[in-house]
Amino acid sequence: MSKEKEFKMNFYSKDEVKDLIKSEAEFYYVDTGRYGMIIKFEDIPDFIVDYNRNLAMKDLKFYSIDKDMYEPDITTMGEFLDRINPNLRERMIDRLIALQRGNAKLKEYKLLDIDVYNNVKSRIKENYLKRNKARKDREAR
Repeated sequence: MSKEKEFKMNFYSKDEVKDLIKSEAEFYYVDTGRYGMIIKFEDIPDFIVDYNRNLAMKDLKFYSIDKDMYEPDITTMGEFLDRINPNLRERMIDRLIALQRGNAKLKEYKLLDIDVYNNVKSRIKENYLKRNKARKDREAR
């Protein structure tokens, strides 16, 4: 069995993506060099270790979805951090080290498909604008 078949990517459904967006979860775009997807910040340590141990040793790049600059916030060398903002590092390093040392089990996590994320986010924005316009129209009467 190839390593790629052992690494299973689980994705959130459209309804789950909608709930996550409304909850204002912190999202990052992950660039594996082969795949591009979105992940919640809290799942990054598990993804780094899982991906590198079960698919391929890869240098990964993570970009904040909410940032205008296209520069990675987190880069790895295999399953180890390379460059990371100190505040982000502080928030994730304990979990990452515990996973690397085998002191914690990988938790199940899901990814967000980029197209699904963009479509759901657009629909939420459209619905907000429609409701806002309807409210203003009622107030104008």
